[in-house]
Amino acid sequence: MSIGRELKDAPTEAATLAILGRVALDSRKAQEAITHCTNGLRVATDAAALTERGDNCQCLYLAHKAIGDGMTAVRYLEEYQVVQDSLENEKNARELTARDLLYTFGKEQLADSLRYAGERLQLESERTIESMRADQNPQPCLGHRRWGVAAARGCRSLVHIRPEKKAGTP
Repeated sequence: MSIGRELKDAPTEAATLAILGRVALDSRKAQEAITHCTNGLRVATDAAALTERGDNCQCLYLAHKAIGDGMTAVRYLEEYQVVQDSLENEKNARELTARDLLYTFGKEQLADSLRYAGERLQLESERTIESMRADQNPQPCLGHRRWGVAAARGCRSLVHIRPEKKAGTP
């Protein structure tokens, strides 16, 4: 408890006070439990620590029930139920947010997959069209090839060096 105070960690201090109250209850010291749990409830309420607030309310309910103060016990039981409902609502809100994020992510992932599939389909379609065009004109460069062969032959004949004739040789 002193560590929680030194660190200014109110939830830890409130939880410690609730535990001390439960230990006092187990030792049949209801008044000591009421003191600890009342302080713990004050600290938890100031810190807006719901779980610790619920623990201290439950402790106070059990302590007041143990001394026979039924009306006060019921008041803390009702407060405990309110806290439990709030905790459940927070849990449900977190789960709903997580599901919403998961749904949004899934939607975006599906959109990306569909976009990618569409792009692949477009590329395949373009390749098919190019292939069909190539099949219609099987040798589009044949004429160019013939000109290339002729030009190469002509260049070879120009490059071919003939030996000079020696004097006196027919």
